[in-house]
Amino acid sequence: MTVWSAVPRVLVGAIAAAALLGGLGVVSPDAAAAPAGTVPEETPSDVLTTAEVRTREAIAALEARASAGRVAWTTADGQLLAAGQRDALATSLAEAATLLGDPRRILDAVDEAAAERYLDELRAAGGRIGQEMTRLGDEIVNWHAAQTRLAAQRAAERAAQKTSRPAPRSSPAGSVTASAPRARTERIWTTGGQAQIDRCRGAVDVTGLAAYLGGDFYAAEHWRCGGSAWSGIRSGAVVTFPGYGTYRVVGRVGGLAYGADATAIPSGYAGYYQTCIGGSSSNMTVWLLARA
Repeated sequence: MTVWSAVPRVLVGAIAAAALLGGLGVVSPDAAAAPAGTVPEETPSDVLTTAEVRTREAIAALEARASAGRVAWTTADGQLLAAGQRDALATSLAEAATLLGDPRRILDAVDEAAAERYLDELRAAGGRIGQEMTRLGDEIVNWHAAQTRLAAQRAAERAAQKTSRPAPRSSPAGSVTASAPRARTERIWTTGGQAQIDRCRGAVDVTGLAAYLGGDFYAAEHWRCGGSAWSGIRSGAVVTFPGYGTYRVVGRVGGLAYGADATAIPSGYAGYYQTCIGGSSSNMTVWLLARA
């Protein structure tokens, strides 16, 4: 089981795109042959037009917006009232990917009007992703409100059933009564990365991922070294991490393969626990935790 790098691959892609487009200050190859004290004359290929500079900025902005959109699309899974409410965002992300697939389109354009049209398309694509993210956020709020109402309704029903039941007969002296299930305890023995996880001494807090995702910790553990105990842990389960506190499972992201983008993990949760189901690196699962 291998943990991700804390830097999502989309940032690496942005760096690669910048390298493809070239630097902003290119010195003419003939500069070395120019007489001392002479400023080399720039050729048209050495000069970026205003449209090119603006488009480079728009490309970077759209890449950042698309990265945030992918996180929002993943986070919304399981937190929506109806199926298909993520489809519009998925469509906008696909359109953005098409536009970003050929960043040389602006550099090869001779027609200034064509360059401006591409710039407008980039900006419009970013705007659509932003609108769909906002709408999806509203839908998630509606889902949580519905869950709160449902929980209150169920609590009221349980209270009504409790008052309608006859009082239980007292237990005979010395009898044993059932107790409430105890919270699971998961110990994090150190901080570090893959080397510490491979020592198989328990869960390891991968602080780089914790910082990137904004959690108190990011615990990772091999399936064979203790992670298998999480196979039966579902949403609502309570887990105590000594030294960190008590947390409640509020969801999980599964089926992730080795090398998956770190943005596949939603940020903003209080804690995270990762293991590979059955020891398979193609089925990494991350439990999402909130403070209990």
